[in-house]
Amino acid sequence: MHNTIKAFLILICLHFYAAPVYAQSHEGSFQLAQFDPRPQTLEDQLGLTPKEEQPVEEEDRKVYIAKRYYKDCLDNPTPALPKAAQETLCSCAAHDMQEKMSIKELDGLYTPTPKSGEYREKFLTEVYGNCLKYPMRNFILDDCMSNNTFKREIKNYRAVCECAADTTARYMNQMGPQLMLGALQGDWDHPDPLMLVITKEEFGRVTSGYLKRCMQIHVFGLR
Repeated sequence: MHNTIKAFLILICLHFYAAPVYAQSHEGSFQLAQFDPRPQTLEDQLGLTPKEEQPVEEEDRKVYIAKRYYKDCLDNPTPALPKAAQETLCSCAAHDMQEKMSIKELDGLYTPTPKSGEYREKFLTEVYGNCLKYPMRNFILDDCMSNNTFKREIKNYRAVCECAADTTARYMNQMGPQLMLGALQGDWDHPDPLMLVITKEEFGRVTSGYLKRCMQIHVFGLR
């Protein structure tokens, strides 16, 4: 019995000893895995892509953060906006954040600090809020022009829609930061701040007033 077990173990040992020799003489038939003695990072072990190295120079870092914001902005669009309007909003905010915010403030938008809330408030009012005039024109124009009943019943509907879009854009140019400030009080981390603005009763009242005024001008000829 012992001799049988011993012979079996010898056969197993010979099998593993002979395997590398067999692999060398029959290329492609069998290959031993190569052991890499170098220590692996956690990213290597999990198969994760290493993080992109961030630039050191201040202006380069501003550009880096702005590009990151632009991508995040496009990846998380406001449902009410057409694609072109969303791109305009993201582009405007990405550009202006470099002009109006310091590198410390920009870093604080992504890396939590005691003043991150203050930095986010500044971004949403002085940067994002000031860019609302661009997408709002597209938003009002598209919404107006896509209303089939309005197009059927109102003569000069195109002129009316363009008038309403232009006046709303001018309103947002003047009031964008204040509207953003009012809409976001107590909710500065809202994922879609623009929706908070355009769903406010005040915004609906103002835009309806502009539409009525534009109809008076372009439909009834009242100045």
